[in-house]
Amino acid sequence: MDYNVVLITVDCLRQDHVGHYGYYRNTTSYIDSIAEKSMVFKNMISTGNCTPMSFPAILASTDPKISDSSHDLLPKYSRLISQKLKKNNHSTIGIHSNPFLSKHFGYGRGFDIFEDMAGSVNKGTIKRLEIQDLFSKVAQKVPYFHQAKSILNLYRSVEPFANARKIVDKSIKCLDQVENPFFLWTHFMDAHFPYLYPEDEDKHVYTEISKIQLGKSLGVADKTGKATGLHLQNLIDLYDTNLRFIDGQLGRLLEYLESKEMFDNTILIITSDHGEEFMEHGNLFHYDKLYNELIRVPLIIRHPEIHQNVTIHKLVSHLDIAPSILDFLGIKEEGFFKGKSVFKRMENKTEDYVISEGSSVTFNKKPKRLFSCTTNNMKYIYNIDDEIFEVFDLIKDPQENFNISDEINDDIYSEILKTYIMSKVGQDELSKSVFFNSMFNK
Repeated sequence: MDYNVVLITVDCLRQDHVGHYGYYRNTTSYIDSIAEKSMVFKNMISTGNCTPMSFPAILASTDPKISDSSHDLLPKYSRLISQKLKKNNHSTIGIHSNPFLSKHFGYGRGFDIFEDMAGSVNKGTIKRLEIQDLFSKVAQKVPYFHQAKSILNLYRSVEPFANARKIVDKSIKCLDQVENPFFLWTHFMDAHFPYLYPEDEDKHVYTEISKIQLGKSLGVADKTGKATGLHLQNLIDLYDTNLRFIDGQLGRLLEYLESKEMFDNTILIITSDHGEEFMEHGNLFHYDKLYNELIRVPLIIRHPEIHQNVTIHKLVSHLDIAPSILDFLGIKEEGFFKGKSVFKRMENKTEDYVISEGSSVTFNKKPKRLFSCTTNNMKYIYNIDDEIFEVFDLIKDPQENFNISDEINDDIYSEILKTYIMSKVGQDELSKSVFFNSMFNK
């Protein structure tokens, strides 16, 4: 059947800050109401800790390419879901405000309408980002610079990205221009640091602390990448405030679809590219780590033929989104995608695993590289640059605090991780590492 498809991706959305997944705050009431009549995947694992690492899987069901770059990672040979759907007579729309998802990096392929609301991105843009990165390092040494900047941005309502209201306005305008069936991909950036919200959202902030105090907390985070006590709670409050704002704007988009009598014929997919750390493992944001707060994300799929909540515990990943869309629409996959439809995952009785890749998004130095293998019960992480191997029992230690790598011998999943790392990094380079060979050849 020619269903419409709406793919919603929310930057930095942790699974455990979504109400339906058990969060104590009412951050996502509209998403929660959708979940009540949808497939909800409890074990959805991101393929990366940051946008450039995860989006090759989300839109092209492929691994990030082998590169010394930390941001240009979509393989040129890959086939995007937008290209496949356009070929099958869907109108295709892509709207985002993240510079790493621009046409410059290949994400505009297959879209009839593609709105880079982050502005035009080219080689000059990357050079400016490199200069900003250097300036930020210099500014670290200036007392109170980051706090003053953050306070000023709050009072001026500076928007580093197009906010969810503008994204939805643009989405509605574009939908008015196309014919059914359509594919709409919309990406929201409001949950990304610096967590700045529109001025008219002041009354909805999860704190009564002044903007000056909030600005000080943002400044501490911006300068150090760390926070404790009240500063940390302020950051979580701002993050949750933006989740609630995104949720309300998503509701407005879906109400538009209902008003045009399109919602009942629409497959809706809600997910995130990665999570966000709030000091669980010593930092804020989404640095080069692969712990659960960064790679365990929501996946909610609303299908017109499903009318009740179906909770699924099968392990799935970003790689499975594009194949699932084709499966839902009855379109042959043709072997371009690495993942599988979630229906095929559910039919598979064997133990699944997800490989994730981590990197630091840098502009003036070679990024760090790390890899993980996640199963239902275990997590294996190898940091190549720092030569650290970690293994966690996710049943006994869901917070991933106790490394049990010394207890692992001849384990099938450590071997799977080793094989994957060698395919991406190269055997010649790894053969030089005494640590790598000692850890994976016990």
